[in-house]
Amino acid sequence: MRLVSIVAGWLGGLTRLALLLAILAGVPTGLVTQIGPPWPADPAGLADDLPQRARHLLTGGVSDTVVVNLLAAALWILWLAFAACVLAELWAAVRGTPVRRIAGIGPLQDLAGWLVAGVTASMLATGGVVVTAPPVPAAAVPAPAAATVAAQHPASAVDAGVVAVVAGHPRPDPSTAAVARPAGTAPAAGRLPVYRVAAGDWMVKVAERFLGDQDRYVDIAALNPGYERRDPRFPDHWEPTWQVVLPADAHDRGPRPHATGHLVVAPTPAQPPPGTSTPYPPGGSPTTPPSAGATTAPGASADPDGVVAEPAAPPATPGRSPSPTATGSTGSSTSAAPTQPAPSAEDEPRPGAGVELPGGWIGLPLAAAVLAAAAVVWKRRRHRHTHAVHIALDIDEPDLRPLPPAVTRLRRAVRENAPTLLDPPATSLPTVTDYATGHADTMHLPPIGPSGPDLSGLTGVVPTGGLGLAGDGAEPAARALLVATLSTGSPTDPDACGHVVIPATTLTTLLGAHAVHLGHLPRLTVTPNLSEALTHLDELLIERRRILQDHDTNDLPELRRATPYHPPIPPVLLLADVPPPDQRARLTTTLHLGVPLQITAVLLGDWPRGDTLTVDQHGLTDQRGQRLAVLDIPTTMQLLQVLREAHTGEPAPTAPVETTGDTRAASGATPHAQAARAAAAHHPAPPDTGEVTDQPPDPAAVSDASAASTPAAPQHPASGTRPRPKPQPVRIRLLGPPTIHDRDGAPVPGLRHHARQLLVYLILHRAGADLPDIMEAFWPTATMRRASERLSTEVSDLRGRVRQATADPKAQAVINTGGRYHLNPDLLDIDVWRFADALRRAAASTEPAAKTQALCEAIDAHTGTLADGYDYDWIEPPREQMRRHAITARLHLAELLASRDAHAAADLTRAAAALDPYNEDLARKAMTALARIGDADGIRVQLHQLRVALDEIDEEPSAETIALAAQLQRDLHHRTPPGDDPNVQQP
Repeated sequence: MRLVSIVAGWLGGLTRLALLLAILAGVPTGLVTQIGPPWPADPAGLADDLPQRARHLLTGGVSDTVVVNLLAAALWILWLAFAACVLAELWAAVRGTPVRRIAGIGPLQDLAGWLVAGVTASMLATGGVVVTAPPVPAAAVPAPAAATVAAQHPASAVDAGVVAVVAGHPRPDPSTAAVARPAGTAPAAGRLPVYRVAAGDWMVKVAERFLGDQDRYVDIAALNPGYERRDPRFPDHWEPTWQVVLPADAHDRGPRPHATGHLVVAPTPAQPPPGTSTPYPPGGSPTTPPSAGATTAPGASADPDGVVAEPAAPPATPGRSPSPTATGSTGSSTSAAPTQPAPSAEDEPRPGAGVELPGGWIGLPLAAAVLAAAAVVWKRRRHRHTHAVHIALDIDEPDLRPLPPAVTRLRRAVRENAPTLLDPPATSLPTVTDYATGHADTMHLPPIGPSGPDLSGLTGVVPTGGLGLAGDGAEPAARALLVATLSTGSPTDPDACGHVVIPATTLTTLLGAHAVHLGHLPRLTVTPNLSEALTHLDELLIERRRILQDHDTNDLPELRRATPYHPPIPPVLLLADVPPPDQRARLTTTLHLGVPLQITAVLLGDWPRGDTLTVDQHGLTDQRGQRLAVLDIPTTMQLLQVLREAHTGEPAPTAPVETTGDTRAASGATPHAQAARAAAAHHPAPPDTGEVTDQPPDPAAVSDASAASTPAAPQHPASGTRPRPKPQPVRIRLLGPPTIHDRDGAPVPGLRHHARQLLVYLILHRAGADLPDIMEAFWPTATMRRASERLSTEVSDLRGRVRQATADPKAQAVINTGGRYHLNPDLLDIDVWRFADALRRAAASTEPAAKTQALCEAIDAHTGTLADGYDYDWIEPPREQMRRHAITARLHLAELLASRDAHAAADLTRAAAALDPYNEDLARKAMTALARIGDADGIRVQLHQLRVALDEIDEEPSAETIALAAQLQRDLHHRTPPGDDPNVQQP
């Protein structure tokens, strides 16, 4: 396969070379032989005939000869401009510097760059190319750094396609390289300075800023021979977050264009952001301390403080094998790998950490991106919901259904392994005021988030010529890549919102018959075939190239830095099958032209014109240590429906999506509940005595009472015994942070985490909950025995805290009636239950006074969000239902008071809108109520609050809402004063 790729590369290079020579030599040859040379045959007599020739040209007719000569002159001018572009591209390739675009000849520069890049790329495809530069004094490159680099990357280990720039001196021999560092040349206890690359940096500009001379880029190249040349046109373009070793005399000489990073003398071991490449091992750096007992690698120099200067390693690239580990002079591998600090729950996720799903595996960063979209789904549902004015309880609302089981499993895994990903820190973005006052010049734009290939496991940039996926896991990996690309970005990071272009045949290959149920996704463009997909990409190329020309920039990162307020231009990924031979040249050309425009391609199958990864069904590739996300069709459809609802706000199709295996298993559950119910059918459990015990309930003694529609009656003392006096009820607050209050009203401390969750669960399941359902909701992956033990512990803790609140050691707050737990209503005073009871009385009452009284009691009981501050996997549907009931109570009471007290009705309606600022229907109701009392300022404030809330989900108020606000404000200018309106009560 490698031979075929090499041959194909040479053939392509030869074709471009032939075309280049044909233009450079054929055009002037044809012009000279067919039309004549551009210079006159008699230069001496030209001056005498020039006035006569000019007069004849202006007054005489236009002959064919004149037209041909004018066309020839134009061709000569174009040819000279093209030849200059070719020379500039060749000089830039030799020096490793970018070519500045010149207005007016941009297309000629593109053509010249494409031809030169194709010729040089074909040469690089067969081995390393050594480009010599003017000699540089040996002292310019510190000996220890050169020796260290050579020891880690001997010449024989340099991967094919990596260009080694040698500054007039050969690479040191690792067996004879000196390890002594010149005294006093390196700052900070002898450590070599290290430069952290920023977006858009160029090596020549870094050399100019920190070494004082652009030509000293060769010194940097010699110290870092492993960095990757992805594009021969721009051989020194680096990736953000790389840490590059600089010569010892480097120091900052002031900011330079395309060199905006900073020096880090001793960088801390930290993982690069997902999707970025680094020339050092994960967690390592040039100054990473070795592990205890580790030996120093040959060629590496140890500082007095024990820090070993490790050399740069080449970044991982899809489709390429990493360079072999360096060996010492004896031939045995003795190089010590940098140590990586053990991750904690607050740290970044470990490389390779992920979530096992019934239908595949995905990494934690991708799981977090999907969960971010899932959070937007609930806001979208709140935005589109239409609230009823009258109370209607126990109605099944379709948009309160839980999210797919795969989302629950992802949330559990991320919470356990990388909880910080669930609540990432907010990025500080320059505001319009900052730009207006000039303060934005001192602020740096935050880096763009990871791309779809990054989230799917394709570390680094997809190769210029595209990437092929082969093997049993090619289609599962492509499905995961589709989900990952559509999961990228956010309203605060629009430059990362990736788009996918995919032919319909490829989409059918990946999703099968489910493709017809996918619906519209704004960031997914489905074309009839590959030809139409390439046409769409060509249109994007023309549009984006024109934007770059208008702003005099070379690529999109440079455009973002030069014009940070420019509308976002997100990356585009072509996901298709390997094209037939007659379309491969067109695809290759499009991809090469799309490199600076963030247009890439991943193809299903063996791709002869680029790199190819072989993926197995578990996502493992032929590159050691690399694992790609893989998904089956049912799980992919679940996640795509979540993304569709997050992006569009439209509800998912009502047709159920096929699941992999049991639905409970797909959500992270185990068959414990089914096993428990089966065992309980033959071994019913005796009632729980309610006493605190360390013995867990017998798994075989769990009965199935899930069909019961009413709670089982609490146990009462046996007849003939003397009843105890009824204790004072314990007040429990659930609307807000869940809290148990003692008799003095003080919160009871020390409640365990799962005991608090059990309290919330049992309060919401007022009729009781089966033991199997509780264990399945709390500990789905634990064994049945372990789950039973933990449940017993949490029940005991909850009982103990309630007894502490009542000061009664025999109080029974949690009652077990034959394998079914419920709370004792005679002992507990719970705000959620008081709220629900008041709503039911209001719904059943026919008297306005009684209804008003019940609604007031319900509103008084609703003091906050359900279980505020606690994010349980199952909490969102009941939390949203509770919010809707609270809103309905306020709207219903406002309707009852509208005719008697318009101001109170407006306050209630405005309070209902404050409970759900995303809801447009509530905003319109509030503006209408405010118009009845003549509050024009309140209407404007309400519309502004709606705009601010909807901006979080990248939405704008609808035209209906804006028109209503405008109409209400116009009417207020012409209506009678509020004092003359008999329907408006004066404040």
